[in-house]
Amino acid sequence: MATFKKIDGIIGTQFFLDSTGADALKFVATNDGGGNPVLAVQDPAGSLIQIQASNVSLGTVQYLAFDIVFGDLGGTVDSTTTLPQNAVVQDLRVIVSTLFDGTSPTLEVGTQDTAALFGGTGDFNLAQSNTYTIPQWTEQPNATPRAIRATLAGGAGATQGAAKIVVGYVLVPNN
Repeated sequence: MATFKKIDGIIGTQFFLDSTGADALKFVATNDGGGNPVLAVQDPAGSLIQIQASNVSLGTVQYLAFDIVFGDLGGTVDSTTTLPQNAVVQDLRVIVSTLFDGTSPTLEVGTQDTAALFGGTGDFNLAQSNTYTIPQWTEQPNATPRAIRATLAGGAGATQGAAKIVVGYVLVPNN
């Protein structure tokens, strides 16, 4: 089993897999030549390969949020921000700020591939102003980023309703 060990100071900090042999890799905190700190992998030959994660830190909780309203009943609403590949959803919150009237409005939260991947119709009551928090540890199972999709049904005759969907996720490295 590999473990990380820290050596040195801040810039110039090195982390290496506690392994031996010619294939050992080092993770090095260095700079990009312009004084900006970056993380790089140093291969056994000493070459540095800069790691880029599109301004997202592995292990840092990220959030995406979007709104749904009563006019969305009977359809779907997709988040404008996508859930990246390798994302693990940590929690799902549905904050009903204005109750949905009409006949039995329901909500599922998932992706285009699986409507109720993160929360199903039994998890939320859109007819009550409330915050619903569903703890997760659900992987985004697709090879490409996916929007979070809210699927709303029922609610015939609705004249009001508003909620915010908030998804907390972390990125995990590929194995």
